[in-house]
Amino acid sequence: MGEDWKADYLAAKAGNRHKGLYQRWKEMPSNEIEKSIRSLRIQIDVHLDKIANPDKYIKENLSQQQRDGLIYRYWPKEILNFRQQIYIFTGILQERNHEKTS
Repeated sequence: MGEDWKADYLAAKAGNRHKGLYQRWKEMPSNEIEKSIRSLRIQIDVHLDKIANPDKYIKENLSQQQRDGLIYRYWPKEILNFRQQIYIFTGILQERNHEKTS
């Protein structure tokens, strides 16, 4: 992941996008945050599979416009949101680890 997490984490910490997530989770136990990261990674994998194999997940009666909305807009947006949440959780854990070693 490198340093990718920093921008989303710092934005949330500063009160911007995902500030509520940051506020709710900053005091949570580290093991709960790690569990959430694992869960979000699973959700990303599921959504990637939905994009790659939409017929497994989309009902036959949806219009092509609705299908395209799921495949090209909704599911990719969800993946981005999950990744941003992982980055915020990573930032919380990194900050804690830094505080322990300082």
